[in-house]
Amino acid sequence: MVDAFAQIFNDDAWASFDPSSDSFTIAGTAAQIMLGEVSGGLGDIETVLELDDARLTFEGGLTDFDLGRFTFFNGSTLWIGEQRSDVFDVLRHAPASTHADNQLIGLDGNDHLLGEYGDDKIDGGEVHDHICGQGGDDMIQGGAGNGFLNGGQGNDVLHGDNGRDNLRGGVAMTA
Repeated sequence: MVDAFAQIFNDDAWASFDPSSDSFTIAGTAAQIMLGEVSGGLGDIETVLELDDARLTFEGGLTDFDLGRFTFFNGSTLWIGEQRSDVFDVLRHAPASTHADNQLIGLDGNDHLLGEYGDDKIDGGEVHDHICGQGGDDMIQGGAGNGFLNGGQGNDVLHGDNGRDNLRGGVAMTA
């Protein structure tokens, strides 16, 4: 853990760590981080957060990930669904983040995810999702299932997956 903190403090992408509250303030945006699950050494699920060359591993999967521990200097939002049919609209649920580069992760369920004016990164996860990037140059991942992906305005990249997806807008579309 000491090596991880040394890496964070020597990397401009990580702004600060507050040990009293066990929280991070990140200089990058929510859309810049890579967030995923891996199998730990004992077979337990762990969540990995990466930004540039810094990598942090936390116990538990994405559904257990404590988003309250992270803030971003630019005010962007990192949001993770709850393995059900979730609805998240940046304008309604995080209005201070409408012009920031947000990241929304839907996981399983029929999710409805709406970005806003920033260059958002939106992943619907599994099942049938409805995703709209709105403005900005968004990166949208549909996941398995029949999804509706709409990039909105901007130079968006849309990725469908297994299933019959409806893709609208974007500069590169795959299904």
